[in-house]
Amino acid sequence: MRLGVSLLKASVVAAGVARSWVHLILLGAFFGLTGCVASVPDEPDLMCPAIAAFANASKDSTIRSVELINDWSCNFYKGITESELDFGCKGCKHEDYVPAKELCSYLMENTSTEFSYVNFKRVLDCLNTANNFSLKSPSSAERLSNRPIWSDHAELAKPRIVIGVEYLTNVLDSPPILKISARKGQ
Repeated sequence: MRLGVSLLKASVVAAGVARSWVHLILLGAFFGLTGCVASVPDEPDLMCPAIAAFANASKDSTIRSVELINDWSCNFYKGITESELDFGCKGCKHEDYVPAKELCSYLMENTSTEFSYVNFKRVLDCLNTANNFSLKSPSSAERLSNRPIWSDHAELAKPRIVIGVEYLTNVLDSPPILKISARKGQ
């Protein structure tokens, strides 16, 4: 009889634990789907107006470009001294063109150094092209890399302004480079 009571108590405890786990799983799924805090409406990406300002300065068919260079581990950056420790190197080339300098200034302060593909995604979003990828699958950025993607209907761009992006990655002896170009179209 005592064995029967012990088994009954054990099964009641086990059922309670199982119910607790079910509640935890359901609670986790709820927070995973809804988020832990109230959702905030998406704010417009300020990169789009910065790119548009650069592009809208185009006066003719001359292609103007900026190159954002991200070297997270500083493998390609050479420090001034051997004792210097560098981590998270970033640079921007602007051809000494004032609108490009302004875009570079924005990009240096407002882009990811570690995850350069996120910057590429943000530019693609501004260009309003059919070419895009999910941040949940960063490797999918590679299918769009190493080739220019142009748009004549980018967000906030004036009519006849053409904006391009090229994400140069896995190029021998080079860190990832995000090249943003603009020109006035025909």
